[in-house]
Amino acid sequence: MEKSPMRITYQRKIILEELKNLGNHPTVDEVYMVVKKRLPKISMSTVYRSLEVLSKNGFIKKIEPVDTQKRFDDNISTHYHFYCKNCQKMKDAPLKPEMVEKLEKEIGAIEKIIEGNGYKVNGYTLEFFGTCKNCEQK
Repeated sequence: MEKSPMRITYQRKIILEELKNLGNHPTVDEVYMVVKKRLPKISMSTVYRSLEVLSKNGFIKKIEPVDTQKRFDDNISTHYHFYCKNCQKMKDAPLKPEMVEKLEKEIGAIEKIIEGNGYKVNGYTLEFFGTCKNCEQK
């Protein structure tokens, strides 16, 4: 039996638009606050479930928590993140495409070693964290 395609409901469309407008790897709470302005009757659980469904279907990328909350990213291409432990903001790590490509090749080699030892790799997370340039200047 073939899987039916996910419907892009009006609510999901608005959530996607607002996620793109925020552009800062927002938390569910942050997405909810801006979506609520456009859809006053929407619940937090609807936003959360919609983000999860959009992530599962490849429309957005779920970033597992480096802090206490999940974040979501409209950029689904391969890239890495920097998390500021001071202001708790997440940004795309400023890496050139050739650097990302080189990292991906190295990670692929590591995955082969791990799988050669009997493990099944389903993914990985590589995130940088520290203090952003704005917090450093304060």
